[in-house]
Amino acid sequence: MARSREARMIDRRGALVVLRRPSSTIPPTFTDVIVKAFWMETGSDTLAGNAAQRKFSVIIAADTLAETAFPAGGPAKGDHVIIKPTINNGVWTGGGQMLTVDGPGERPTGWWMEAKG
Repeated sequence: MARSREARMIDRRGALVVLRRPSSTIPPTFTDVIVKAFWMETGSDTLAGNAAQRKFSVIIAADTLAETAFPAGGPAKGDHVIIKPTINNGVWTGGGQMLTVDGPGERPTGWWMEAKG
């Protein structure tokens, strides 16, 4: 099967990220998957005074996400994306910058998300 345009771009320019879904239980448990994604900073929102929250665009190829144990339906608002994670032997050991998915958007060949953090 031919790889999508997004998958080819991510193969060339992407980096590993952790996609994380919290459960609705208390305390929450998490479903974490490590995938290669393309991300870039797109600006910031002013919170109050000089405080700002950075905004990012994150793209994950649909075929890549389908190969993982991430819940069906893909990323949702409130999920987390950790960029620049510390990964040892294929396992996320913490670290990185945690972003919160604000606007997930599915396209036929990938997930294009807006995230803040």
